[in-house]
Amino acid sequence: MYTALKRRDEYDRSDQANIDRLFLSKFNHWPHIFNLANCIVGVSMLAMPYCLQQCGILLGTILIGICSILTKLTCHLLYQGALLTRRRSYESMASHAFGNGGKRLVELLMILFLMSCIVSFMVVIGDIGPHVLADYLELQAPTQRLRILVMVVIFLFIILPLSLFRSVTSLSRINSITILFYTVFVLRMILECIPRIFDFNWIGNIRWWRQEGLLNSLPIISMALSCQTQLFCVTDCIKEPSVAKMDMIVSGAVNICSSMYTAVGLFGYIAFYDVELYGDILLYLQNSLLTQLLKLAFMLSVAVSIPLMLFPGRIAFYNFLMKPDACEFAMLRVPSLIFISLTVFLLSSCLLVAVIVPNVEFILGITGATIGSLVTIIIPSLLFLSISRGIEQYRSLIFYAKVSIIIGSLMLIGSTWAVLHTEQETNVVDIILPKRIDDEKVEIALRHLEKNTFSERKQKEEAVRSRKGRKKKQSVEVVTNQETTTVSGEIKEQRKEQDKILKGQEMTVDKLKKHNEMLEKITVTMAGISKEDVNVKQTKEIKTG
Repeated sequence: MYTALKRRDEYDRSDQANIDRLFLSKFNHWPHIFNLANCIVGVSMLAMPYCLQQCGILLGTILIGICSILTKLTCHLLYQGALLTRRRSYESMASHAFGNGGKRLVELLMILFLMSCIVSFMVVIGDIGPHVLADYLELQAPTQRLRILVMVVIFLFIILPLSLFRSVTSLSRINSITILFYTVFVLRMILECIPRIFDFNWIGNIRWWRQEGLLNSLPIISMALSCQTQLFCVTDCIKEPSVAKMDMIVSGAVNICSSMYTAVGLFGYIAFYDVELYGDILLYLQNSLLTQLLKLAFMLSVAVSIPLMLFPGRIAFYNFLMKPDACEFAMLRVPSLIFISLTVFLLSSCLLVAVIVPNVEFILGITGATIGSLVTIIIPSLLFLSISRGIEQYRSLIFYAKVSIIIGSLMLIGSTWAVLHTEQETNVVDIILPKRIDDEKVEIALRHLEKNTFSERKQKEEAVRSRKGRKKKQSVEVVTNQETTTVSGEIKEQRKEQDKILKGQEMTVDKLKKHNEMLEKITVTMAGISKEDVNVKQTKEIKTG
């Protein structure tokens, strides 16, 4: 009888597999893959060269592969648990598994995680936009005021209007365009790497395996591939969702993003292997019209991705504050005034934090190590273990869930310690600096001026000698009045032309001297400011001691 039941179960599974294949053949999964891929990809792509420089090319590529498998596994666990409990959201699953207290904790963690992602997106906007504007205004570096101005303008005219849409499907066309742009960005990094990749000097100078940077890079890569919080927003847009459909969508989106991350990290690191990299690779590209257009396009694509991160965060925030009786709550039912107020409040709070903390690698690292490891790895695995307890059918998934909990716990402890003990730097200044002229260009210009002045002096001396010779000839020979007038006219014209040339060269020399004096004054003031900061720190240390 047991064998008969087993065969019947196998037949049922085969029939279900055939039905899934039939539905999958007719299912257009690409719009949903683009939606989910745009939720995944974003500012973390800019930090991939930094991650590969920290832990090496081989170890970094292995980490991207491990994190992609971990993301697919946890998404499968989440959706399988949702089917078992007949729930349609992350929070309602937590309520079923851990009670009302667990639901409130998951809602709070989801709010913090998604808001941290939005903050990192806004920090990148504050990195890219001011640099483009500073280059246009011929400033050496963007100031804090310029950074705030760009962030506020992008917030008011792009992020806020797109965030007021109530459905993710309204942004599907924009998402496909942004994915296309990310592909163009990958090609741009390949072109940047081509001149260096064929000289083969990078082979002995790059890092292939560096385990010291593993704890710093792991949370950034893990957070870069996370899509667990947006999973149920995508399932709500699918007609007749199933496990096979969701696995196909998640696998396609994660594979696209993993290949993009690997390409950008590899080619970006090789292109700038002799420079110490930080979280934004765009800042290292040479200034050109194509580079500026690329920065603007990336900034706009990041701004478009923010509303997708806001959708689940807004739902969790509404459920956390309003305490509705039903756990399943769609944003379509929220009153318009509350919907707009929540959107403005959450985005304004993220903008304020992004202004205060300008380091994207620190935000990605600390968020991925703490909240990210809990929301994307540990809690989904714990939910599935609690829901599938005693079900023999899911024995292999239970084992994988336990492995995921171990990995997430190690990342929570080790990576948090590593990120907090890493020094952070910023590329924003408080004083407006003029665009610096290269020293080589200044030296070439001065040499050219010296050559011209020397040649003009020679011409003057020759003119004087010729005049003296002509005077001697006039005393000896008889010269007609017509010849004397023509010679004097030529001499006067030569003098006028030489005077004009000398005045123009003196003006250019004065401009160069004034520019160098202004740069020296600015450097002296900056040095004085740094000395005052050092003195203040020393006095504070003496007082505390």
